[in-house]
Amino acid sequence: MPVIELMFTLGIGGKKSTGKGCFDIVGKPVLEEDMIKNFDSANGFIALSNFIPNKTDSTRGYYSMINKFPKLDREFATSSTPFKKPLSMIQAGSCFYYNKRVEYCGSFLDNISNLSEKIMINACSIAIPIVLD
Repeated sequence: MPVIELMFTLGIGGKKSTGKGCFDIVGKPVLEEDMIKNFDSANGFIALSNFIPNKTDSTRGYYSMINKFPKLDREFATSSTPFKKPLSMIQAGSCFYYNKRVEYCGSFLDNISNLSEKIMINACSIAIPIVLD
């Protein structure tokens, strides 16, 4: 089973242990070239999910912050400390001007749990080109 299908079957994100975040793939997938055709006039992007900027991400734009208290998953969920370290993230739907054209923004973080140094979090987002005033 491909990784994406496995993620959709097991659930993604918060409250997945209660059945949230499960998806069924229906119909044909939307391809990037179908979504964004000839978007040469774009001067910015909109983030499709919460993210933590990396050093090269644009800082000029319109955004809100959100504090997250992520939980560990699978075998770590039943440990004495089932939480990852708290994170301040830029909220999904935030818009930024380009400092360079990007397909994604954000970073991967490691060392976010006291249980294991191998636990990481994906704090990236897909960046969809838009025109900002």
